Amino acid sequence: MNNGTQSVRHPAGLWVLFTTEMWERFSFYTMRAILVLYLVDISTSEKTPGFGWSEADAYKLYGWYTGLVYIAPLLGGLVADRFLGQRVCVIIGAVLMALGEFCLAATEFVRSGNVDINLHSDLPALLTFYAGLGLMVLGNGFFKPCISVMVGQLYAPGDRRRDAGFTIFYMGINIGAFMSPLLGGTIGEIYGYQYGFIIAGLGMICGLISFTMFGQKHIKGLGKPPVKHGPHDQMTAEERETHAKEVHEQQRPLVKQDWDRIFVILVLCVSCIAFWVTFEQAGSSLNIFAKANTNREISPAVHNMVPGVLRKAFLTNEDFVAYKDKVQRVQKLTEKLEHHAGETKPATFADRLERFNFYGKFNAEEKEEDKPIEVQITELKQFAAGLKQKLRTSKYEDVQKAITTLEEAVKADDKAVAGILTTELTELETILNADGNNPEAVEMVNAVKKDIAGMTDSNLIAEAIREAKKNPVLVKVMAGKAYTAAGGKSKEEIASHEQRRDNIRHAITALLASEQGADGVSIQDGLVAMEQAERIFDVRYVPGTNPQTFPATWYQSVNACGIVIFAPMFAFLWGFLAHRGIEPSTPTKFALGLILVSVSFIVMIPGAIEAKMTGGKAAAYWLLLCYLFATWGELCVSPVGLSMITKLAPARYCSIFMGIWFLSSSVAYILAGYAASYFGTGEGVNLFFGKDGGLADFFLLMALFPMLIGLIALSLAPTLKKMMHGVH
Repeated sequence: MNNGTQSVRHPAGLWVLFTTEMWERFSFYTMRAILVLYLVDISTSEKTPGFGWSEADAYKLYGWYTGLVYIAPLLGGLVADRFLGQRVCVIIGAVLMALGEFCLAATEFVRSGNVDINLHSDLPALLTFYAGLGLMVLGNGFFKPCISVMVGQLYAPGDRRRDAGFTIFYMGINIGAFMSPLLGGTIGEIYGYQYGFIIAGLGMICGLISFTMFGQKHIKGLGKPPVKHGPHDQMTAEERETHAKEVHEQQRPLVKQDWDRIFVILVLCVSCIAFWVTFEQAGSSLNIFAKANTNREISPAVHNMVPGVLRKAFLTNEDFVAYKDKVQRVQKLTEKLEHHAGETKPATFADRLERFNFYGKFNAEEKEEDKPIEVQITELKQFAAGLKQKLRTSKYEDVQKAITTLEEAVKADDKAVAGILTTELTELETILNADGNNPEAVEMVNAVKKDIAGMTDSNLIAEAIREAKKNPVLVKVMAGKAYTAAGGKSKEEIASHEQRRDNIRHAITALLASEQGADGVSIQDGLVAMEQAERIFDVRYVPGTNPQTFPATWYQSVNACGIVIFAPMFAFLWGFLAHRGIEPSTPTKFALGLILVSVSFIVMIPGAIEAKMTGGKAAAYWLLLCYLFATWGELCVSPVGLSMITKLAPARYCSIFMGIWFLSSSVAYILAGYAASYFGTGEGVNLFFGKDGGLADFFLLMALFPMLIGLIALSLAPTLKKMMHGVH
C-alpha cells in the first residue's frame, strides 16, 4: 500500500503481537516481582517457604539473571536471522519460558524440607531452581528480539504508522507488567511463591495460545525463515536496484561520518549502563525496601470499603507474621536435632503434592483467622518459650552452669541499656518542661513513661523507649542542641553494653554448638532473632487490633502504570517541540533521563532516614515519587535507544552495534545486582549520613552515579549532535 492511500487503521496482526507480548511481560514481571523476595524469605511456614539466602546473595543472583536475559537475544536473534525465522523462534521462546516458570515452581516439590536451600543442604532443589532460570534466559533470548522484528514487518518501508504501531506495542508490554505484581505477586507473597511462578507460567501459555491458535491468519507471511537469492533467481528491476543499494551499503568502506556516529553510539551505550544500574534497583534493593522499610498499613476505613473476597489480597499484622516466621524457623532447625543422621523420614509424594494444595491453604488461613488474635499470640508465645527453654539447656551440668552465668550477664547488660535509655527519657522530659513550647511531645513522653512503669523486662523497656524516640515529633525535638548534648553522651555506653552482650551470646552459642551439631550456630542465631521479633511485636501491638498491609509487590506495578499514563504525553511533547524545531536531540534526551533517575534516588534519601527513625515505617509516597521520576527517565532513554542504533550504525555493522546495545544493558544489570549486594543492605557504604541514615548513603551513591554521567552527557550533547551529521 503506497503512502498516499495508507489506512489509518493498524494491521490486525499488531493486536496479535500486542496480546502475545502482554502475556509474556505478565509472565516475566510476575517472576521478577517475587524472585528476590523468594530468595531472602526465611519463612518456614507451609504458605511461603523461601530459600533463606542473605540479601547480598539474592541481589547478586538477580543481577546475573537479568544480565543474562539481555545477552541471550544475541543468540536468539542470530538463530532467527540465519535459520528458523522469527515466528518459530517466538514459539520456541514462549514454550521455554513457560517450562522455566513451572520449573521454578517445582523447586518447592523437589525440596526435601530444609529451612534453607543451598549447595549442601538441598542440591536437587537448587539445581531445579537454576534449571528454571536457565530456561527463562534461553526462552527470553528467542522471544524478545523476534517478536519486535515481527512488529516491524507489519509495515512497509515508509509507512507512517510504524512509530505509532511500536508505541501501541510498547503499551502492551506495560499493561502486562502492570497486572503481574497485582495478581501473581499478591498470590505469591500471601499463599506461596510457587503459586506465583505457576501463574506466571499460565500467563505465558495464554500468550502462546493467542499467537498460535487465534492469530496465525493475521500474521501470515511474517517471521519466515530467511530466503537467499541465488545467481539464477528472477528479480524485478526494482528488486535489483534495491538489492544493489543494499550490497553497496554493506560493502562500502567506512568514512569519517560513520566513525563519528559510531563514537556517539558508544558514548550513549556508556550512558545506558549508568542509567540501568540505578533503574534496576527496582527489582532488588527497592523491592526489599518496600517490604521491610515502608509503611504499607491500610486504614480501617479503606479496609472496610473493600469487598470481603478482595481482602484476601492484604497481609495480616506483619509484625506478628515476622515473629511467627522466626519461631517456625527455629522449630524447623530444632527438628534436625531430634533425628540422627540418616534416620530422618523423607517426604512422601503425597507430602510434596500437598505443598501445592492452594484450596487447602486458603481454607487453613480462614480457620487461622477465625481464632482471636489474642489466642494466636498466647499460643505462639508459649511455644516460643518452650523452644527457648529446650535449646538453651545443656545435658552437662558444668556447661549448663556456665550458660546460666552468661545469661545472667546478658540480663545485666540489658538492664544497663534500659537504665540509660530511661535516664535519657527523663532528661528529655526535663528539657521539654523547661521549654514549655511543645505540649504534644510532653504528652508522648508521659505516655511512654506510663507504659514502661508496669514493665519488668529490660529488653521490652528499651525497645519501647527506642520505638517512641522514632516518632517524628520527638525526632524533631531530639535534633535540638540541648538534647543532642544530653542524649548524645550515652550512645557510647549503650554501644559498649550491646557489644559485650553480643560477645556473651557468641560464647553461649559456642558452648551449645558442640551438642547441637552443625546447626547449633543457626539455632542460637535464630533464637536471638526470635527474641528481637517478639520484642518489636510486643511494643507495636495494640491489644485487640490486627492491622492489614498491602503486599510489597504492588510497588512493582507503579512503573508500568506510569508508562501507560505518561508515554502518550511524552510522545505528544516530543512532537510538539519538533513542530517548533526545539525537540531535544537524542544525546540530550539520554542526559535528561540520567538526571531524572538520579532525582528518583535523591527522593529516597529522606525516605531512608524516616525508615531508620521509625523502625521501618517510611511513608508510602517516597517510593511512589521514586518510581515516578524513574519512569520519566525511562521515557527519555528506553524508547529512543533502539531507534538510535538503527539510525546511526553503518548497515554492515548494524547487528553488531545492536548487540553492543544489549550487551551494555546486560553489563548494567549485573553491576546493579552487585551494587545492591555490596551496598544495598546498608553495610559497606558511609558517604555522609552514617548508620543513623539507614540506606540513605546507598541511595545517595545511586543518585550521584547517574547524575555525574548525566551532567557529562549534557555537556557533550552539542558536540555529539554535530557528530550525528543530520540524524536526529
